[in-house]
Amino acid sequence: MAIFTRKKVIVSVLVFIILLIILFFIARTFIFNKILEKTTSKLHNYYKLELRVENSGLNGLSGLWFKNITIKDSLNDTVFYSDNLNLNIKVLPLLFGNIRLNTIISNKISIKFTNGILESILNSNKKQKTDSTQLRNYSKAIDNVFNALFSMVPDNVQLDSFSFKYNRPKSSLEMFCKSFKIDNNNFNIPVWISDSLSQSNVQLQGNISESSKSFKILITSTDNKPITMPYIGQRWGINVKFDTLQFGINYLGYSSEKVSFTGNTQTFGFEIQNKKISPEPVGILKGGFDFNISAGKNYIELDSSSVLSLNNFSFSPYVKYENSDSKKLTISIPKKEFEAQQLFESFPTGLFTSIRDMKVSGTLTYELKFNVDFKEPDSLKFYSRLDKNNFKIIQYGAANLGMLNDTFIHSVYERDQAVYRFLVGPQNPDYVPLDKISDFLKYSVLTSEDGDFFYNKGFNEESFRTSIVTNIKQKRFARGGSTITMQLVKNVFLTRNKAISRKLEEVFIVWMIENLHLVSKDRMFEVYLNIIEWGPGIYGIKPAAKFYFKKKPSQLKLNEAIYLASIIPSPKYFKYTFKQPNVLTDYYAWFYKRLPDVMVRRNQILPSDTIGLKAEVKITGIAKRFLTKPDSLKVDSTFFNDEPIFFIPEEN
Repeated sequence: MAIFTRKKVIVSVLVFIILLIILFFIARTFIFNKILEKTTSKLHNYYKLELRVENSGLNGLSGLWFKNITIKDSLNDTVFYSDNLNLNIKVLPLLFGNIRLNTIISNKISIKFTNGILESILNSNKKQKTDSTQLRNYSKAIDNVFNALFSMVPDNVQLDSFSFKYNRPKSSLEMFCKSFKIDNNNFNIPVWISDSLSQSNVQLQGNISESSKSFKILITSTDNKPITMPYIGQRWGINVKFDTLQFGINYLGYSSEKVSFTGNTQTFGFEIQNKKISPEPVGILKGGFDFNISAGKNYIELDSSSVLSLNNFSFSPYVKYENSDSKKLTISIPKKEFEAQQLFESFPTGLFTSIRDMKVSGTLTYELKFNVDFKEPDSLKFYSRLDKNNFKIIQYGAANLGMLNDTFIHSVYERDQAVYRFLVGPQNPDYVPLDKISDFLKYSVLTSEDGDFFYNKGFNEESFRTSIVTNIKQKRFARGGSTITMQLVKNVFLTRNKAISRKLEEVFIVWMIENLHLVSKDRMFEVYLNIIEWGPGIYGIKPAAKFYFKKKPSQLKLNEAIYLASIIPSPKYFKYTFKQPNVLTDYYAWFYKRLPDVMVRRNQILPSDTIGLKAEVKITGIAKRFLTKPDSLKVDSTFFNDEPIFFIPEEN
């Protein structure tokens, strides 16, 4: 009886499907016309585009053919053109209201976008999202993207000619292939790609499968020349080249409001150039990223099983972004021990130029933890630690980090150009030993620049954390977190460019100097005071004391020392520190309230030293002439709005 019932159900289902197919065959002309009508209406109403078809018809059960399809914009420019187009639609999905293409055949397809059309499409999509009452759902959005991607690409495509153009002011992108073919989800397509700056001949090989929800592509050059990524160079000033690029994704699906997908990318001969990254091209011989990503309703997460590799070095980052009641970001790198020389040999070219050829031994261990709630930035947590185990420098690279212990020639850079050179050491008559400098000046500089200098290892984690918090609150880079060691390294070993690479190199050199005890704290502080800029063309404390006060460094009084410490962050603007002769602006007057209090609590000065101290200072040296000169410097209007920076913790 059960077998008979099962057979009856199967027969009923088959009969139902057959009836649906018969009904579809009878009504297919009506359905086709309705789809065409709906598509035409949507293009016109949402995107201001006009669809024109010279002739069309049906071919078999699921075939469609079109002759001379044209889509034009409001200026009557052609956006899309195909002389003839044959489509074959998958029947089963269509029975359930879904359009899935099985085959596309055409002699010629041409697509041309302008910036105006793209903006129209984006604005329309934005309007539809604004009109929607649904909240942001990351997992559903990602699921929609993947489903659209895999469902839109047919199993078979044969285009004898395909071209794509995108034009916008000062940037463009053009692609052309003589034969565009996808055969049973596999493709091997030669493409010519160009913009106004470059052109490349590439081969695209791979497959895309809706059934397995997977996508793989291998991009190689057909003329043995590096492939230049088009458009992004002229659009954003990021120039990217590579010899080979491989990319793949495997979509694991949507379940319980969560999506997951894995993937990997590999590249050989990769090179990127952008002035914000490095003044030189940054090259990676081989690199890869195996990633495991999941997303829920209000979060996106990169799992720590992901592996990022650069040449022969690899690590596993963890990243999670949440957006529910507030936006939260978590970044971590689990503790990992590795061979130090392996790291140095894996540095990309163009980065760490002063130490990349350094020979080292031993191992290093690194760990990172970062967490911030952007709604409550003061809750930010930051932990970064690099530990050594028998780590030693066998041979220096381009920079001899030990030269700070000896007499050396210091070069001053402005806008990456050496503008001044002088000897740092006793042979220079302007050089002053630390014990010949006023204690008032030493303590004022330490308090304002790095109060924990003699106790830290080159980094003040709390000050750095506070700097990040300040920058988040003001939504700009308003405050740095440089210690005296970091400033010294920047001045002696590096140029003044503000690229990310320079900052990374600075951090690494500071770590080695401090943790390997290459230079004593006293020596570092002495060199620092003798090389930093104190005014326009004024380098070193001896010229500075003479320039401002006609004094020796040992003769500086407390109010004069505080003034000199206050102008270190921007010495060229010293003339703007006065609101009237001898009287400082409110911004700089703040130093005269804060510094003495801290120095008294630390027993660096006596309370009696502060009696009668006012935010007043009399300039008696050559600097006085600059105060009366007409303005020749452009001042950032936001510069004086920031609270003065101190790198000394509050004491109870």
